Amino acid sequence: VAKTAQWLGLTLGSSDASELTKAEQKQQSAAERFAYFKEVHTPAWHATRHAIAQDFLDRFVRQNVAEIDEIPWREQAAVVALPPPERALYIELKNHLEALDMKNSHKTIKSKCKSENDREARLANVLGGSASPEEALLKRCSHFDMVGNSTSAAAACDEIVATRTAQLQLCADEIERQTAYARDAIGAFEAHHKPDKLDAKQKELLLMPRTHFDDWRSKEVAASGDDEAARRIAQLVKAGLARAKGKVSLPSNEKGFKDKLYWTRDQVHLLRRLQKELVGRVRSLRFFEAVRTVQRGGSLPGLAAGQPSSSLSLLSSCGHAGPHEALCEHAERQECPHPGCKAAVRPGCVIRVGELGSETADGAGGAFGAKLSAVASLIGRTREEERVLVFVQFPDLLQKVHEALTAAGLRVAMLKGTPTQRSKVIEDFQQHTLKKGDARVLLLNLRDESAAGANLTQASHAIFLHPLLVGSQQEFDSCDTQAVGRIRRYGQQRTVQIYRFVVESSIDTDILTARRADASTLLAEAGRGDDVAPLE
Repeated sequence: VAKTAQWLGLTLGSSDASELTKAEQKQQSAAERFAYFKEVHTPAWHATRHAIAQDFLDRFVRQNVAEIDEIPWREQAAVVALPPPERALYIELKNHLEALDMKNSHKTIKSKCKSENDREARLANVLGGSASPEEALLKRCSHFDMVGNSTSAAAACDEIVATRTAQLQLCADEIERQTAYARDAIGAFEAHHKPDKLDAKQKELLLMPRTHFDDWRSKEVAASGDDEAARRIAQLVKAGLARAKGKVSLPSNEKGFKDKLYWTRDQVHLLRRLQKELVGRVRSLRFFEAVRTVQRGGSLPGLAAGQPSSSLSLLSSCGHAGPHEALCEHAERQECPHPGCKAAVRPGCVIRVGELGSETADGAGGAFGAKLSAVASLIGRTREEERVLVFVQFPDLLQKVHEALTAAGLRVAMLKGTPTQRSKVIEDFQQHTLKKGDARVLLLNLRDESAAGANLTQASHAIFLHPLLVGSQQEFDSCDTQAVGRIRRYGQQRTVQIYRFVVESSIDTDILTARRADASTLLAEAGRGDDVAPLE
């Protein structure tokens, strides 16, 4: 802001040391560097400087707000309740991401272990092509199967069970292999460094990898926090140690004693990560298998016969079941009542068995899920001569939306191909008269610049399939303003109608609440799925 003001001959005050560019820092004299170091600006100084900069922006810079108040418009939220199988799929993914500790950080762990890439491949597979856990959850709200070919949510549930079982087995096989490899690596490290050639400190460190390995298999495995997982890991460790000893060569790029020491120790650290992964996979699979048992009309193991389902609940964090009141009491203390389970339980993890429904309820969502069915239904209730924009952020989800709307009998256009081809799509969509066979629905990517600034006033309806997932409030406001501005601009002859679809009790509502100050009012006045209707 200060540099922009200089172009108008205005000075907004001196810069703070943290705001100098690298080029400016290089040009500083020793006295200037010392002055910046000596002068510590108070919060009041920063507040005053911010007020001056804001006053400059208010006076000389146009705000990114369209001054089109005279164009009538209406905004409403459409809250979608997922049918039981879709709800189970969403809860399973959310719980699985948390169990694998991917909710807050999904970046690859840098490691020198040879098996780390296999582990990361399994974790990446959980995201199903998404760049982050949040993106994966947003997609799951919109469609129950982004990477498979399931024709229904019930079929997707069966695929999830098969996939999670296979992933669990891969993790178990890796623990067995890595146990044998870590044992052999420690032996190779100790054989390579003779005690008589080491100083006192190195002699002490020489035993560190074996101490870590022995502590892990004798103490930490038993303290996994889940009896079922602990028993399985103990069997895998026993099988790994029973394998014939193999020859392990220490990496040639690890030159010094400490480098080789840390590489050897990392083999044990990988075992700990694999142990944590297997515990998470056992818990998430146990939970989802319990959900499928309930939806198929079966009884949950470990419960007294004849207990009414209305009095039972499941813990999504570990898959254990019990009377609802008892689970709620333990959840307040953040503990699972099942013996040997140390899962971190929160009140939000308690799910009533009666709310999971049964497979007979699956037809509510159809082949493309409840949200896309509701969107297609809304578009079908608009006038035949009115055109609709549908905004989606992710390319693979955009393709699913196209398939769903086309299957519903709607004529749909997408921006794809060369810039010329994209311009032709926009030009055809903007034709004043809608001819037979012309598309009256245009799918747009919220983050694609192809349609930025385009005049699409022939459309009077804008549907946001999900809230925008971005890193900052400024970016959210900017993208949202751009999207609405495609139709709410001069030249618009109809009332602009904006619909924001969200799945209740999901990441949809979390993002909308975080990004919109009026979210509580918008959700309180929201329609329910198919009840949302355009103005007559």
